[in-house]
Amino acid sequence: MDTLPSLLPASLAAYWERFSLPAKCAGIALLVLILQLPVMMVHGLRNERSQRRDAAVAEIGRTWGGPQTLVGPVLVVPFTFRPAQGDGVRVAWAYFMPERLDVTGDLATERRSRGIYTAVVYTGRLALSGRFAAPDWTALGVNPIEIRWAEARLIVAVSDPKGIREAPEWTWCGRPMTWTAGTGWDSLRAGLRAPVAVKQTVPMDFSIPLTLAGSRLFALVPAGARTTVSLSSPWPDPGFEGATFPASRTVGASGFRAHWVVNFLGRDLPQQWAEGTYEPYPRKGDILAAALGVNLAPAVDSYRTLDRALKHSLLFLALVFTAFFTFEMTGTGRLKMLHYLLVGASLCLFYLGLLALSEFVGFGLAYALSAAASTLLITGYSASVLGTWSRAGIAAGATGGVYGYLYFVLQMQDYALLAGTLALFVALAAIMAVTRRWERLHESP
Repeated sequence: MDTLPSLLPASLAAYWERFSLPAKCAGIALLVLILQLPVMMVHGLRNERSQRRDAAVAEIGRTWGGPQTLVGPVLVVPFTFRPAQGDGVRVAWAYFMPERLDVTGDLATERRSRGIYTAVVYTGRLALSGRFAAPDWTALGVNPIEIRWAEARLIVAVSDPKGIREAPEWTWCGRPMTWTAGTGWDSLRAGLRAPVAVKQTVPMDFSIPLTLAGSRLFALVPAGARTTVSLSSPWPDPGFEGATFPASRTVGASGFRAHWVVNFLGRDLPQQWAEGTYEPYPRKGDILAAALGVNLAPAVDSYRTLDRALKHSLLFLALVFTAFFTFEMTGTGRLKMLHYLLVGASLCLFYLGLLALSEFVGFGLAYALSAAASTLLITGYSASVLGTWSRAGIAAGATGGVYGYLYFVLQMQDYALLAGTLALFVALAAIMAVTRRWERLHESP
């Protein structure tokens, strides 16, 4: 430690010599806590930049097409009935899901930029085919007075109608049909509808081509009593979401292929219901909750990874300061609290550099550049303070090792807590090892 003035009484000098090391350890611990203030400022800046990115991505989605969830096709037939209580006749609508639904699609992806921010958008070329069974009115819980077959229609609902790029002619029972905008369905109004002729005793086949554009998410509700979905895309890192995961999938650098098989027994959604009666029916949330799909957003979000790095700032600062403290206790040089403060400032500046660089390059490269810059800064400062480049090289190795270990922890998911705890145990063991001699020197005879 620093040499005390010769005018200091001997007893006070001995007292200071005895308690100077605990005081310094407490000062370093306090300094670690104080340095959390600039770390919190970087965290606030990270949140602001993340919100700006989200706003830019949302703006791209508003012009190109937002996340899409496809519902249908659904057969809708109006009817009249007489309520159990009250007079008069009321009109209600019966909704029938298909008996079989097969969906194939290819999602072509591309990147769209707004300033420095980029969003992944897709154009899906879809083919829907299947069959409706003849409507079964006995399961609706009402006794229709009149079924308005002439007003029957087929509907296909989507989340964002701006994404409908092409809806060519489709076939119903072998006959070509055309669409009209809007479903006319109170629960899901955006989409397409077309009047159809319903056969009351035999099944009805359909084949629907559709080109649908969107961003980030493509999902669909498995409407059929048996639904099969086959999707492919050149996107190499998909995230499968929804109520059902694929039955089979292959993912590689060239893209992915996924196949789903869903039957109505594994789906919390009825095959048919009536709206406008007193019987309960599924709401919009109930219908969309059954959706399955794929997320095409980048799996590695630099802002999210930076947030994890900031949460490890206490561990990071503790390991670096432990390395410098160990180096100080095992050598002849002594570091003042100002030296620790400036080293801590360079460590906080590392996070700011990581945030700035990660917006232009990948997180891994941004981490390497920021860590290299911070390590070089600490190395040069250590050479000046400690007087030799050999000691500065040891300090550089210790700092670089901590940066490497932090990156290792950030790449872990399930074992990050275990790895961080292990590092803290090692740091505590190092402090115990270098201070044990000091304790023995001051033991009472």
